[in-house]
Amino acid sequence: MQKKKQSKKKHSQEKYSVNQKIEKKKDKKIKKLKKKINEIKKKIKESPLRLFAKIENLKKKTQENIQSIKKEKKKIFFEKIYIVLNNLKKIIDKLKSKKCENIPEFQGIILIKQSLKEIIKKNIKKCNINVKKN
Repeated sequence: MQKKKQSKKKHSQEKYSVNQKIEKKKDKKIKKLKKKINEIKKKIKESPLRLFAKIENLKKKTQENIQSIKKEKKKIFFEKIYIVLNNLKKIIDKLKSKKCENIPEFQGIILIKQSLKEIIKKNIKKCNINVKKN
């Protein structure tokens, strides 16, 4: 009978030991899961901030690109206007060589050239660009 009691006691101790091990494993898993939950919560909180920062950076980069494109387009425009000015200069020189300075159209061409020159000078300074003069 004592053997039976001892056997039952041993069996119950083993059972208790196994239950303890199971509980420890469960506790470890619970701790890991809680840790993962906390990490995910942290990422969720950071995620909108990161997205906002990315959006702001994208806006800034886009604005810089737009400004760069505008500046380049203005530069191209003014380079083309310089070609027109050079053509006007050639016309004026040709008319001068033919002694046509007293013709009203000649004076009109000179006024157009001067007006274009003034407009270009003012706007190039405003646009802060360097233009190749052909």
